[in-house]
Amino acid sequence: MARAHINEVVQAHVERAIGTSGDQNAWASTRRNATAKALLDALFGLGRLQPLVEEEGVENIDIRGHDTVFVKYSDGRIVQRPPIWNSDKEMIAELQFIAAREGEGGRPYNATNPDLDMDLPAVGGVYSRLAALHPPITPWPKAVIRVHRLVDVTLQDLVTEHQTMTPQQAAFLGAAVRAGASIVVSGAPGDGKTTLVRALCSALDPLEHIATIEKERELYLDRMGDRHLIVTPMQHRKGQGERAADGTQPGEYTLVMCIEKALRLDAKRIIVGEVRGNEIDAMFQAMQAGVGSISTLHAYNTVDAIERMVTLTVSRGLTTEYAYRQISRNMKLLVQIQKITDENGRPRRIITQIGEVQPGEGDRPTVTDVFGLDPHTQLQVLLNRPSEALIKRLENHGLDRDMFLPGSEDRDR
Repeated sequence: MARAHINEVVQAHVERAIGTSGDQNAWASTRRNATAKALLDALFGLGRLQPLVEEEGVENIDIRGHDTVFVKYSDGRIVQRPPIWNSDKEMIAELQFIAAREGEGGRPYNATNPDLDMDLPAVGGVYSRLAALHPPITPWPKAVIRVHRLVDVTLQDLVTEHQTMTPQQAAFLGAAVRAGASIVVSGAPGDGKTTLVRALCSALDPLEHIATIEKERELYLDRMGDRHLIVTPMQHRKGQGERAADGTQPGEYTLVMCIEKALRLDAKRIIVGEVRGNEIDAMFQAMQAGVGSISTLHAYNTVDAIERMVTLTVSRGLTTEYAYRQISRNMKLLVQIQKITDENGRPRRIITQIGEVQPGEGDRPTVTDVFGLDPHTQLQVLLNRPSEALIKRLENHGLDRDMFLPGSEDRDR
C-alpha cells in the first residue's frame, strides 16, 4: 500500500513539474524510481542509511560525524564511503526520527539521553542493530550499525556451509540444547556469537515455548516462521525520573522483571541475549529456574569468560563467592567462537573451545575443554571425554556416546 501511494504522489508531482517547466526529460524513469525509493526508505526504512544496509556483504557501518563513513564487508574489506548527510545536524535529526518512530518502543536521542542502542526496522528482510552516541559525549554524532546476515540459520548450516564447527561438535551442542543445559557463548565483538545462539536454538522443538530477553532485540527467533512457533520476545525498557529505594525508575521494565514474567508465561526456554552489565543478574536467574538458558558474553577464551562473569557480578555489589557458586552449580557449557583468517586469506568464524563447567574446590568452577584446536594442525578436535553424568544426560536427547571413542572424529570428517 505504501509503495502504491508513494508512486501516485511521485506521478502527481512529476505531472505538475512537467506542466510548469515543459521539460519532458527532467523526470526520466530512473529519477522517478530513485525518488520513490528515497521516500519509501525515509518513511519506513532507515532513510539515507538504507542503501548501505541493503548492500550485499555489508556487516558493519561505522559513522563518525556526517562526513566520515567506513563500511566493513564479510570478506574482511574496510572501505571508506562518501558522506551520507550534509551536516552533523542532519545526521542527528535522522537518527532521532529513526529512534522515536517506534511508538511506545521509541527511544530518546539527544544531549540529555546521549546513549542509544536499539534494533532497527527490518526492511527488505535485512535485520540490523544501531549503537549511537550524541555530543557532548563525543565531539560529533557517532553511530555503528551491525547488519545481521545469518538470521534463519541451523547447526547443520554452520557445519556444511560455513565450516564453523565439526559434525561431532554440532551433535554434542544440539543434544546439550535439547537437554536444557545452560550454555554461555563467548567471543569478541563481531565473532558470530548471536548467530551461533540462533543456530543452537534451531535444535529445539518448534513447539517449545521460548522467551528471549534482551536490552535491544537482535535474536529474532519470533521471525523464523515454522522453525519456532511459540516465541515471546521481551525487551528491557528504560525508566525516567528519580530512582526509588530499590534503584528502579518509574516506567522501567528490568531484565529481571522479564525473567519473572517469562516464567509466569510458562516459557520452557529462556534466552538472555548479550550479557554486558546488569544482564548478569537475569542470566543467573534464568539458569536457576532450570528451564535451560543460552546467553552470550564478551571474552577471549573460556577462562576469561568465567572471570568476566565474576567481574560483572562484583560490579553489581555481590561477592566473588556468589558468582563462582552460581557458575559452578548452574552452568554446563562454555562455547568459545572466534573470527580467524583461513589459509586463503578469507575471514571465517570457528568454534575454538567447548568446555564443560563443573564445581571445583570450594564451589570454584573448573572448565574442562571437551573440544579445542590442535596447536599443530589448527583443526577442531576432541580433547577430553565429557563427564559420565553429562554424557548420560545428553544420551536421553539424541547423543551417541560412541562419538567419544578414539577415531570417531576421523569418521565424522
